[in-house]
Amino acid sequence: MKKVFQCSMIIILFLFLGFFISCQKQEDAKTENTTQTESNIKNSVPKNATGTFTFNKKAVTINYVYTWYDTSNLDETVTDIHLVFSDNPVPNNTHSIFDLQDLGREEKIHGLKVVYMTGGMFKDTIVGGNIFHKDIADRSLAFGGGWIEVELTTLDESIMEGKIFTQEPQDLFDHTFELNISFKASLPSK
Repeated sequence: MKKVFQCSMIIILFLFLGFFISCQKQEDAKTENTTQTESNIKNSVPKNATGTFTFNKKAVTINYVYTWYDTSNLDETVTDIHLVFSDNPVPNNTHSIFDLQDLGREEKIHGLKVVYMTGGMFKDTIVGGNIFHKDIADRSLAFGGGWIEVELTTLDESIMEGKIFTQEPQDLFDHTFELNISFKASLPSK
């Protein structure tokens, strides 16, 4: 009986140790991924966007745009430019859509994130995005390509300048939105 107890304790110890090591590896990987991603984020100069974002007939003035690069979900050989437009400053290096939506529900920011595809079949278009606003009850309100148009005057290694807009109010489930925003964003180095 004593040997069975000792064997059980050893197995429990190994399981606990394995769980601890696994958790530590996940935390290390999370820190490494965050550091790599944060190095690609460029918090742009304040007040580098101007325009209106209207969600459910409530308009806010957009003042800020933040940018970063990420591999395209549609074509892994393409790098997309992600742009976050907001009425208020976004905390440094906040780029997770879940964090942005939490900030929207907390009424700290209102706006949207769009994904601009730099190559592939949908080159030079907005291929989708997410809205963050206090009026969104569920976790995510996403939209696909074709909802927002883009006209760029500059796109080079360091600057993305132009305007994003909708031709008319867009219906998205039980919500409506429209926008007309001009911006000049600094791009991070690749």
